[in-house]
Amino acid sequence: MLTKVECCIMDDETYVKADFKQIPGNLFFTAKDKFSVSEHVRTQKMSKFAKKFLVWQAICTCGKRSAPFVTQDTMNGQVYIKECLQKRLLPLLKAHNVPTIFWPDLASCHYSKDVLKWYADNKVNFVPKMFNPPNTPELRPIEKYWVIMKQHLLKRPKVVKTVEELKKVWVYMQKTVDSQVVQNLMAGVKAKVRAFAYGIFKVL
Repeated sequence: MLTKVECCIMDDETYVKADFKQIPGNLFFTAKDKFSVSEHVRTQKMSKFAKKFLVWQAICTCGKRSAPFVTQDTMNGQVYIKECLQKRLLPLLKAHNVPTIFWPDLASCHYSKDVLKWYADNKVNFVPKMFNPPNTPELRPIEKYWVIMKQHLLKRPKVVKTVEELKKVWVYMQKTVDSQVVQNLMAGVKAKVRAFAYGIFKVL
């Protein structure tokens, strides 16, 4: 399926903590004597049930991105259709003048009956669920995109209180992750999928 198109579009969701200091990641410090480093630097308290937001976005091989969708609610089929597919994915698809394929995340709501109907009604070429391999983050560069975005947020000590506030920060931080970064992340997807499939058939 991937060999018949020029651009692959992937989507996914991730959770972002309202307090950017609590976003998982690495922070590095240098010191002449580790025992002289104050306690608040060596150890930091983390909230067990910290406030968080859900962020959805789609990226593609040619470096384009959809507008992000940010919410504090859970994702379901109707929200996915209205907010993600109709308002954000469709404009991204229409921005292409080359054959594309949409590779959805494997979340159950991405393949609900209503969602499949939306794909059909809008003539979206997509990866069917039966061909969408589970638990293979190495094949989905959007996972690395989340890491990069969260690293930028981690370096920005801030506590967001509302959906609109996080969306504003997220859109601003995207400017530091330009289209070339996205292209580099998505480069080689076809080769990785081909190697993955070859490995499966070789075992079988």
